[in-house]
Amino acid sequence: RHHLSAAERAQICSLASTGATTHAISSETGIPVRTVQYTLKRLREHGTLDDLPRSGRPPKLKAKDLRDVPQLLKRGHLLTVRDVQEHLHTAGVDVDYSTVLRHLKDLKTPRLTGPNTPQTPNT
Repeated sequence: RHHLSAAERAQICSLASTGATTHAISSETGIPVRTVQYTLKRLREHGTLDDLPRSGRPPKLKAKDLRDVPQLLKRGHLLTVRDVQEHLHTAGVDVDYSTVLRHLKDLKTPRLTGPNTPQTPNT
């Protein structure tokens, strides 16, 4: 799916404010008619051209929860994924092992796989 840039959304609104029809806006911009209609509807109903919040499960871990983890890993204070999980638990964040592992991969931290065995990153 293609998301419109802020400039494209502004162009749609600008053309609409001159009285152009959705079909005319579509043919001038190359943006599908339905997308033009939806963009104008969003502006009318929500008063904004910004992306609207989406539904879905909120993340279990926030960036602030993992802020000090890379430093602790570098210093050797946390050696395993289980160590990181326990560190988070003492900070009041109760998360599963697999959630910690997934977030560590996203942070591009040293590769830790087993609950008790540290593993050095591949170079």
